[in-house]
Amino acid sequence: MRIAGLKRWTWHTLLAVSICGSTALAGSGRHDRPKERYVEMAKRFPAVGSVVGMFTGTLVAPDWVLTCAHGGEIIDRIMPNKDLQTVRLGGIDYRIASVILHPDREPLGGSTADPRWNSYDIALIRLADRVTNVEPLGLYSGVNESGAKIVFAGCGSWIPDGRVGVPLAKANSGKRGELHAGTNRIDWIDESGLLVISFTAPKRGATDLEIGGGAGDSGGAMLIQDGDKWLIAGVAAQGEADISQNVGRYGHQLMGTRVSDYLDWIRSTIRQSHDNE
Repeated sequence: MRIAGLKRWTWHTLLAVSICGSTALAGSGRHDRPKERYVEMAKRFPAVGSVVGMFTGTLVAPDWVLTCAHGGEIIDRIMPNKDLQTVRLGGIDYRIASVILHPDREPLGGSTADPRWNSYDIALIRLADRVTNVEPLGLYSGVNESGAKIVFAGCGSWIPDGRVGVPLAKANSGKRGELHAGTNRIDWIDESGLLVISFTAPKRGATDLEIGGGAGDSGGAMLIQDGDKWLIAGVAAQGEADISQNVGRYGHQLMGTRVSDYLDWIRSTIRQSHDNE
């Protein structure tokens, strides 16, 4: 059930205003767990990395990164110098060759309150060179996401105490680009097909290394374990929070684009590009 009093914000809005120096959310951890534990868990997922130092993507083929459309469509604004448009994976910066948005993603102008900002929020980044030091993650093709325990990994700024969060200005000014990862559960799949997780307080049934998400974590990976493999089931797309209070508090929610809905497009885009070489 959705928590009363929360307001949904497209992360495109949050990412855009953060570039202008205004407000944004940030990734959050349990107040009774040190940040070092989240950083240590992240070492298990080097395929997740920072895109132009502002948001997140996941390596899904040696030269392809899966991310959110709302980040991909404003890379030129974030980093006008194309030589500096990179994805950092395994400690190495790989130059971006091209960004491919889902074909149904509509180019919009005007207000970011337009509900279409939330639609088809998925994109692929082709790298100029193949990544050889990191193994790509596979794609989740199942339909059993609801209730599943996941790992969420992202490169956003960090809020260490979900009881109090931090003021908006401080959240916005936090350092981005450092990979962190923690655990959560997918609460449900909403009416638009987004995977929904809640940042839950310890006394309300939080997972051991409960994590929330926010600005800079856009495009981050919701990962489901299948045997000994971790597969990407969701791409962080938007959040929901009561921004009249500090951000990064328990109860805030995160929604991810459901990867299983886009398997054909992801696979065909990668295949066709390689066929044309």
